Amino acid sequence: MSIRETVKIYIQTMQVLDETTEDYLYIYDMINKRAYFTGKICRKYGLPNKGIEGFPLHVWENIVYDKDLGLLRKSLQEIEEGISENHNLEYRLVDREGNKVWIRCRGTVQKNREGIAQILIGSISELAMRRKVDKLTGLWNCDKFTEDMGKYLKESDGYLMILGLDNLKRMNIKNGRTFGNYILKIAGNVLEEQAESGWKLYRLSGDCFAVVFPECEEKRLVEFYETVRKCLSGKCTVSAGAAFYGKKADMDGGTIYLYAEDALDRAKREGKNKLVFFSSEDYQKNLDKIQFIDEIKEAVQKDCTDFYLCYQPLINGEDFRLCGAEALLRYRSPRWGEIGPGQFIPLLEQSGLICEAGKWVLKTAAEQCVKWREKIPDFGISVNISYIQLQETEITGTVLTILKEAGLPGEALTLEVTESIQLQDYDYFNKIFYEWKRYGIRIAIDDFGTGYSSLGYLNSIDIDEIKVDRCFIKDLQENKYDYRILSNIIKIAHSAQIAVCCEGVETENELFTLRELRPDILQGFLFGKPCKREVLEQLYMEKKSKAYQSRVEREEDLRIRERERKREKTAAFQCDHCEVLENTNLGLWEIRIDPETGYCEMYVDQVMRRIMGLREMLPPNECYEYWHGRISEGYYNYVDLGMQNAVKTGKIVQVEYTWNHPERGEITARCTSVRIKDKNGMICLEGYHRNVSGVVCPDFLPGGLQNERFEYNEKKHTIYFHTKRKMLAGDEIREKGFPKCWIDRKIVHPHFAEIFQSMFENREASADLSGVEILLRTKKEKYDWFKMKTGRLGNKGKDANTVAVLIEPAEQERTIELKYMQKKYFYEALISETAAYAEIDVEGRNIVEAGGLWKDYKKIRAKNRKQIEEMIDERIHEVTFSEDEAAYRECLSLSYMKAMYREGVHTRKLCFRRYVKGQLCWMKLVIHVFHDRYTENLYALLYLKDIDAQKKRELEQECAAKRDPLTLLYNRNIFMHEVERFILETGAEGKGALVILDLDNFKQINDRYGHLKGDEVLKLLAESLKNTFSNGEFLGRLGGDEFLVFVQRASEKKALDEKMKRLFEEMEKIQGISLACSAGIVFVKHENFSYREAIKKADLALYKSKEKGKNRYSYYEE
Repeated sequence: MSIRETVKIYIQTMQVLDETTEDYLYIYDMINKRAYFTGKICRKYGLPNKGIEGFPLHVWENIVYDKDLGLLRKSLQEIEEGISENHNLEYRLVDREGNKVWIRCRGTVQKNREGIAQILIGSISELAMRRKVDKLTGLWNCDKFTEDMGKYLKESDGYLMILGLDNLKRMNIKNGRTFGNYILKIAGNVLEEQAESGWKLYRLSGDCFAVVFPECEEKRLVEFYETVRKCLSGKCTVSAGAAFYGKKADMDGGTIYLYAEDALDRAKREGKNKLVFFSSEDYQKNLDKIQFIDEIKEAVQKDCTDFYLCYQPLINGEDFRLCGAEALLRYRSPRWGEIGPGQFIPLLEQSGLICEAGKWVLKTAAEQCVKWREKIPDFGISVNISYIQLQETEITGTVLTILKEAGLPGEALTLEVTESIQLQDYDYFNKIFYEWKRYGIRIAIDDFGTGYSSLGYLNSIDIDEIKVDRCFIKDLQENKYDYRILSNIIKIAHSAQIAVCCEGVETENELFTLRELRPDILQGFLFGKPCKREVLEQLYMEKKSKAYQSRVEREEDLRIRERERKREKTAAFQCDHCEVLENTNLGLWEIRIDPETGYCEMYVDQVMRRIMGLREMLPPNECYEYWHGRISEGYYNYVDLGMQNAVKTGKIVQVEYTWNHPERGEITARCTSVRIKDKNGMICLEGYHRNVSGVVCPDFLPGGLQNERFEYNEKKHTIYFHTKRKMLAGDEIREKGFPKCWIDRKIVHPHFAEIFQSMFENREASADLSGVEILLRTKKEKYDWFKMKTGRLGNKGKDANTVAVLIEPAEQERTIELKYMQKKYFYEALISETAAYAEIDVEGRNIVEAGGLWKDYKKIRAKNRKQIEEMIDERIHEVTFSEDEAAYRECLSLSYMKAMYREGVHTRKLCFRRYVKGQLCWMKLVIHVFHDRYTENLYALLYLKDIDAQKKRELEQECAAKRDPLTLLYNRNIFMHEVERFILETGAEGKGALVILDLDNFKQINDRYGHLKGDEVLKLLAESLKNTFSNGEFLGRLGGDEFLVFVQRASEKKALDEKMKRLFEEMEKIQGISLACSAGIVFVKHENFSYREAIKKADLALYKSKEKGKNRYSYYEE
């Protein structure tokens, strides 16, 4: 039989079998160099469909990717030369759209009687390669890399290089994931363009690529990396790590990967955008770190074994008396010995172990403090609390519970928060601190002065103490700049009733200089290093011990030397007082008043004449008229009342007002007066006058201990501020058209416009107002709560129409209360197009109304007096699918509805299967609970909706192509489609919460256990998500170790908090491996919805969670 006849028979067989497989069958005539295919592959790749005629081999070679053509020709040549009898090759074809498609081509050689290869028969598979190809870049994926590495290690020596794109996550956050994917594609193309034949390229995950260099020199690796870096310049930077492998070395692929990845990590740490070769020494350091983390984790889990507390004394700044101690955590490693807190504290925070360790510290320190208070009744203990601990939802109650169990009163505890963590969510932390302060607990800011916003803490965070860092104390006696800064800090703190502790006092000179500034508490090595309990007791409590007696003698010596130092520094201080008054523009005066006639005289010094613009001496009565007559309109009563107050009380009185200077116009003047001995039957006041316009007065405490005062002229509708505005928006001293001008400029919140207008209408007939609370716009361009008080100053002269107004910030407790009053819930449940609905009086256990499938429930309830739960149980087996019974029963229990309202969850939904006319149909149960403001009863509105068609449509559409192959969750594209569909189809009601989750330390899991274990971990997280979130919520895998959740119609944090808490609890139940994740959450709604923007915002929140220490979640805040 001729070869042509043989080929013809094979073609007929191939055509019969073609419909039974998804692979492409082929026949290759090796004698005539012609290939034969069926029409299936010809259509996809644009090949001529010649049927039994076939086409020349070069036509096939035209669709083979250029870089792979040499491999194909080599394989065919080996078959022709008799070197090989089988064809098994993986290479790429280029389809009609120019896409590169990986195929596996297999074939068997048919020979003639002479043993010459005549025909190659086989199949081409795309499906077999899909699971091994990265869909985004077209390179081999991680599975293929794991499969190939074992082969490379047996065949030859070479190098493995792992490349990572720098800052890809930032690019995603800034420009969106579409841009990030674009960069990944470019990187894949560049690697492929620069790679030589025989090198293998892979995309492992996220921003990581791998290149295998069989039989390659190190120099060529460096050249390749430099070329790739240059090609990517301007788009992104790339770091790389490389490791050598040898076929004689006892290594596996996982080990080589760990080595190369370790080198990549070092390249990232050393500044990025560089190539680093593996170093066994650095690898051992990282391994030691991992082992140390495991060790301290085990220690924490075993009730903090190998941890212990040291105590450093806190000394009263006045008399050197011991007033307390700071509890400091220490660790003694069984393997490495004593480990400094600078090494283990960051690891505890990064791993989240600081929460458990922190509880142990607080419990141990509290119990010890109780014992010490038996000896020193007012002894207090200070404990550091981490920012990560403050993020725990139960932290407030945890601290109070520990104190209660220890029997320690709240006033004995000070909780120290490190300033460098930069607390920015002031409202959140103030609520926690407020609750603690109710029990007497004090809040301190540690390391004060090391952050960039230190002074802002005094205004924004409700604290009791600041602890000034050692950097301000060191060599204080020699540094005038630090001395001035520290002096100002202490004055500012004391003015706000905040105590000051100075840390790091180590020398006598530092102590003596500090004492001049009068801090409240001192701490440092000069008084005692951190020490164990028994050492502190010997030093300060056991009077008969040598340590105690030695300390007392040393402190007495300090007092003696301090007195000597003061005497040495004290010298006669002489100055020209007139020159001081002249230089500071401080004018002295004396006013004399006849109590019977009201006649007034004013005597002034030379400075007073100059700053008032007087060019000549005036008689005392004219001088008084000159000064008093130039007081700006609206301030007369204010100034006169101040003088009357000084006369009546004998106290020093200060007023600040606008005064008309003859040359400079309106200026701000400050006048301080006190009553002195009467002269010649006239009342005498003396004091000083100073022009404060232009005087620099730094406002270190914006908004703190402040108020605004102005006077309102109801005839002219004008106002005059006594001082420059410090809190309220605007800078004007005078304003016209009041109060309308404030309403128009929205200084008054629109909600309070009518109330504000009425406060200043018909003032002649109105009583004075006190404590009116309204929202006013501040200089920070936000609305805050203020209290307003008004009062008429007088009924005579120029001030007859003048009303004094005082505006003060509302007290913190009241502010919180008012903010909560602003938040009210408005809900409306739609019952149209429902299968059933019911309204239930939850507290009265009555059915108020029912319809549809539930229309008989009300009658049955009235007739048989059965409980609602009983009625549901009687019918549940008839109508509900067995697998859904438990969830259905729970949702319809009255206790469940009460719990919903108690937890702040006002609406719940359940999708379940119900028998309708003998057929299972998908239904949706919606429960909406609300509190009636008139009856004060709790009600629930329930409705049942037939969603069978919708549900089945969704199930039919769902297929393997739409699911992540590993976790079976939605892939990123389908997830996006489902979220967008939900938001758009539900219209104005379209809202929800988008959650991005990222497995913490997933890289370490892969490093330690391998990628197979890593895949198992990803599946476990997917199962935890399924167990936590209901069927009505979308779950997806974004890629790598990132997952997505969309909670439909979610709009409140409280409901999300409960779900996230359940998720973390679910993960803790996983046996065999410790899992944790971080998450970012953003609420979205139909209006102006953009999926891309939502992902970007959730990413930002996720990044915030990672910064806070991982194993937590954060909400995106505008």
